[in-house]
Amino acid sequence: MKTIPLTDEQLQFMSTPPKNFLYWLIKDTYTVVAIVENWNATTITLKTEHGATSTENRNDVKFIIGN
Repeated sequence: MKTIPLTDEQLQFMSTPPKNFLYWLIKDTYTVVAIVENWNATTITLKTEHGATSTENRNDVKFIIGN
């Protein structure tokens, strides 16, 4: 598994319906299953599969991809 930071173009693609729940690594310590709610230059807001939202520092959020 690798992690990558996301560009604005990638975030736009992921936030366009149909939205799918994806795995995100936050601060290199915990993983969440969530969709992108919104973002700006410094933060990303994620909505979990249970409906809770979390706003994180954009530099701390990485998308997990399989090899």
